[in-house]
Amino acid sequence: MMDDSGLSCEAVRKRILTEHERLREAMARVIAAERHAKLALAANALLDLLAEHLAHEDDLLAPVLRTIDAWGEERERRLREEHAEQRAEIERLRVALARPEAEKALAAAIRQFVDRLRGDMAIEERDVLSAELLHDDSITVEFGG
Repeated sequence: MMDDSGLSCEAVRKRILTEHERLREAMARVIAAERHAKLALAANALLDLLAEHLAHEDDLLAPVLRTIDAWGEERERRLREEHAEQRAEIERLRVALARPEAEKALAAAIRQFVDRLRGDMAIEERDVLSAELLHDDSITVEFGG
């Protein structure tokens, strides 16, 4: 099965999982950042990457989820709902990053965001990006005898 972009389910799955790995690398850089300047740079890079990733999931994964099975519309709805929440959090963090006076609280907020993002990605990989759900095998139904 292909999505609107012409990618197969498996290709969409692999692309999203590859992006998840890039996000994990960016999260590791955020956690490793020691000073505010490094933390702000690493966090802004993560937020940019995440915003791009969410757009890719909206464009590639959501249409596949919508048509994959009987639960497709619900999966798509949940994905878009989660993305709306994540975009709001991205904006809150961007505003906070522009104010260096709250350095300690900001560092804690960013680390909490990273922890939630890791958890969200793990759930998405388990529930939405599994090979059992997103695969390119066609189902053949034979009639007769």
